[in-house]
Amino acid sequence: MNNLMAKMYSQKTIEKIERKVMLAKSKKNPTIFLVERIALTLAVFLVVNAFSLIWLALSISFIFYVFYENIFLDKLIEKRIQKLDQEGLYFFEVLMLSLESGNNLENSIELVSKSIESELSTEFKKVINEMKFGKTLPEALAAMQKRIPSEGVNNILLSISNTSSLGTKLNEILKNQIDFLRKKNFLTLKEEINKIPVKISIVSVLMILPLILLLILGPLLVGLIT
Repeated sequence: MNNLMAKMYSQKTIEKIERKVMLAKSKKNPTIFLVERIALTLAVFLVVNAFSLIWLALSISFIFYVFYENIFLDKLIEKRIQKLDQEGLYFFEVLMLSLESGNNLENSIELVSKSIESELSTEFKKVINEMKFGKTLPEALAAMQKRIPSEGVNNILLSISNTSSLGTKLNEILKNQIDFLRKKNFLTLKEEINKIPVKISIVSVLMILPLILLLILGPLLVGLIT
């Protein structure tokens, strides 16, 4: 099946899907995702074509194929970014407190990742395990960055990595990065709140429009029937 996908898609496209699947932390295999997209697009074409004109079926199938990646991967990545940003705010605040209490960076990361149950702490546990197998902290953090879609969290990881390499104080840098993450979370929440009236309006239109059409067309249909 991998050979078939290699013939149907360019290597660049396959690598892009593989990365998105990893960032979305989807349980789907990238190859399965590509096969499903083709199969479902074909199914949409056949269903629409059975009840409509072929040009409409082709148009709807094309739109479905193009937006399938956005619906099933990009949206998952977006949700994961929001989740990691929320978890990161608490995780890095606790990490900063641990550093202020006198623990070194590596011990602080291990202590905090064990004391907090979250997706972000699980990623840091992988960092600790990789270090036990010989990787340096900057190397393990660089590998973690590839698995994290959040720009805010990755900026903090980069700061931790640079601090570890240069031996500079982390607390002040961490405090500034946490403030940035807090502001970002606030703006994201504000944006979601601002979307609520629009969503309500769309739902209202979808519910009321059929009733209006029924009231307008109902008497005409009754007249035609009688």
